[in-house]
Amino acid sequence: MVTARSRNDTRELFAEACRHDPSLDLGGNEQLLDTLSSRRIRAQKFSREKLFTNMYRGKSVVFGDFPAPLIDRKTSNPAQQVIQSIAGADIDYPIRTRAGRHKQWSYYPVDVLARKWTGQRAVINVTDLHIRDTNIEELIDTAALSRFNLFPYIDESVSWIEMMTLVVSSRGGFSDSHSDDADGSNYCFTGRKLWLAWDTLDGMRRGLEDLDQQRIDGQCAFDLDTWLSMPSATWFTVEPGETLFMPGHLTDMVITLEPYLGVGSFY
Repeated sequence: MVTARSRNDTRELFAEACRHDPSLDLGGNEQLLDTLSSRRIRAQKFSREKLFTNMYRGKSVVFGDFPAPLIDRKTSNPAQQVIQSIAGADIDYPIRTRAGRHKQWSYYPVDVLARKWTGQRAVINVTDLHIRDTNIEELIDTAALSRFNLFPYIDESVSWIEMMTLVVSSRGGFSDSHSDDADGSNYCFTGRKLWLAWDTLDGMRRGLEDLDQQRIDGQCAFDLDTWLSMPSATWFTVEPGETLFMPGHLTDMVITLEPYLGVGSFY
């Protein structure tokens, strides 16, 4: 049932998202607003049964109480610890980053990346800051996000696909429509992101493009009405202390609404 509160929440969230991607403009359409509100996935209480049932069915799920993947869970400011660990990381190569108003690819040393995120003057978006075999892994409890992952226990030619990455983005950071080969998770230390998700192949049949499946010149084609016509279309926010689990057969588009630090895994 769509309540007045959920309708208002949806209106405010998409008004903010529309500033960064005009394709999300609701145009004052109340019927569209109601349909959109009904497709929201909200955070729920964690259980392994819920996790594996949703993944088996190919559905995304957000948990509000999945254990924080930190070695020291008593820390009072985990986001500060994470950004400090990035600034001092033993990573000697620049990090690929979407940066600036036009979202062009740039490469920054980790200390510059941390400074830009902290200063909040630049629009940056990093989704693949790999932390395996770095000192950042001493802070992150990677086992908490990998204990249900089969990749580490099979042949090396397959197990390398398992990744553990930090997600670092400022307000307005945008990840165009894309799909990952594997299932994945994303835990939020601080900030807020908006995800729109849908079945990759069904979306392509209906004209919704995907960066990882097609050659795209410019931004992927996306239409809100077409997206909502799909049974698989859902959306959700991920906020501090929440964990998203997403199946690999889905395409997603992501907008950072509040400066975000998270850790993600693909398995």
